Amino acid sequence: MFPAQRTPIIVYTSAPGTLYDSIIVAGAVQDMTGASVTFFVRPILSRTPTISNSASIIVPVDAQGNNVSYTWTPTDISILGEGDFMAWWQFSLPGTGAQETPEFPLLLTDHGPGLGTQTGSIVDGVAAFMPITLNALREDDRFGDRWLQQQARVIEYRTLGYAVNPDQESSLHPVLVDYLSKRLALGLTKPGIEYWSRQMKTVTSTQTQEVASYPDMIASLKELCSRLVIELTQEWRDLLVIVPGLPQRKVVPLPQSTIGGPGDTHRLHPNTRDPRGMPPLKTGGFGWGLEFGVWPFP
Repeated sequence: MFPAQRTPIIVYTSAPGTLYDSIIVAGAVQDMTGASVTFFVRPILSRTPTISNSASIIVPVDAQGNNVSYTWTPTDISILGEGDFMAWWQFSLPGTGAQETPEFPLLLTDHGPGLGTQTGSIVDGVAAFMPITLNALREDDRFGDRWLQQQARVIEYRTLGYAVNPDQESSLHPVLVDYLSKRLALGLTKPGIEYWSRQMKTVTSTQTQEVASYPDMIASLKELCSRLVIELTQEWRDLLVIVPGLPQRKVVPLPQSTIGGPGDTHRLHPNTRDPRGMPPLKTGGFGWGLEFGVWPFP
């Protein structure tokens, strides 16, 4: 979800209140007396700031070390909406030029399913197949609900040709939701394997030694992947009967050497001739062109 930096600051869209933060310079909380401060917010996948407003200054530094603040306005929340953002401060101390702080993650969310990004029945249904891995990926800042819901949308487009709002996923046929959840679980096996390959399996402590052992999650996910591939193949056939009208992708075999399309007037036929349409090969000489009755050399 976020780069490995600070812990995301969570702001609830229903009651955002005031954001408090600390500007630190050279390892110490900066005295902001007489300084001017501007607050910037950008979507996590954009370079363009969505908010660029002056912030109020806290003087003196409070008990938590905060020395700047920004009070959210209803316009801010309506512009940003729910999602993941990066924020930073630009400040100018008396007699100095403008400086900027490192970016920090900011998460605007509501009180519904999904933290920062709305999630629906498809993501929730993955828990039926891989609950431990799903929970681990949701709580990891490098994955999170935004990434999980994005993968759910990809599965919807690949299967249905369209995606529905997360709150409306529950209105889909329950068998279809189960199939989409299983497809998503299959797609999460690879990042799940990558996640568990970097987790400690043994923890020891001094004096009283404690060893924590866990099941081999990587082997479990590989087994789950193999089982889901088989089950999904059969369940798709069942789904076409239970939920008629689902789109189907068709594969039309063509010669690999065919180049061009209907609009190419100079290539209306495959490069490779149909073997059944070739005349019998003549023998008795060398070179090519014998099938046309022409010697290659004069």
